[in-house]
Amino acid sequence: MGKSSTSFQPGRSGNPKGRPPKKRALTNLLERGGNAKYGQVDPVAAKRLFAQRVWEGLATGRIKFDDHTVIDLDAQSYIALARLVLVQVDGPPRAEVDVTSEGKALKSTPTLDDMKGLMQIMALREKDDER
Repeated sequence: MGKSSTSFQPGRSGNPKGRPPKKRALTNLLERGGNAKYGQVDPVAAKRLFAQRVWEGLATGRIKFDDHTVIDLDAQSYIALARLVLVQVDGPPRAEVDVTSEGKALKSTPTLDDMKGLMQIMALREKDDER
């Protein structure tokens, strides 16, 4: 059977435009809500108000709302709030990776002897594969 003009052609994508981007409806709604202004005397964007309240909670251990409600943060809530801020400001903590070989730390730069040893191992494996 011969190839038609619609047959697969090597080196060409069947979907040149790629997958369409996902709709980010929730993200868009949250962004719009965060930009909405709150307050009657001096309106402030919701996300700025949120940031002010977070920092107020960390600075004083309590959060005051416009309706005069006050939330005193217990130790667990304070630590959770501090972690939230630290991860957002500094990024997540670096994961430490312990890489060892037979209990000895690996060197970051291989030496000439390391490379010779690797070449010998590769040569032995090639001989084993040929058998």
